[in-house]
Amino acid sequence: SGVEQVVLYVEDDEVNTILMEQIFRSQPNWRLLTAPTGLEGLEIARQHDLSLVLLDLNLPGLSGFEVLERLRAEEQTRHLRCIALSADALPQQIQQALAVGFDDYWTKPIDVAVVIGKLKEEFRLLSEAG
Repeated sequence: SGVEQVVLYVEDDEVNTILMEQIFRSQPNWRLLTAPTGLEGLEIARQHDLSLVLLDLNLPGLSGFEVLERLRAEEQTRHLRCIALSADALPQQIQQALAVGFDDYWTKPIDVAVVIGKLKEEFRLLSEAG
């Protein structure tokens, strides 16, 4: 499948961003766009045809929850699959994220093998839906 998968990762922690960039460099046809703040992430989401959005919940300024709300409010970005990323693995936090409209919830620290597997599954679901 030569389809390019374009993913936006909104994350203010540089270590996590670098790790995610390494993951994407290891896979053909995967392209990562990154933003350190929610506002920048929203700009990128409006400008690109994304496959997926990965949102850190604890962002400076707009939280991941607020970014999701804005993505869902706009016609152009409403359909995007959005995944919450957080070091907070408390069941109620996960439940809350799913309840407000996140499509999945991945816990940090980022495990490279796990994230590659989850991304492959996401892209498989997208190709089946498309």
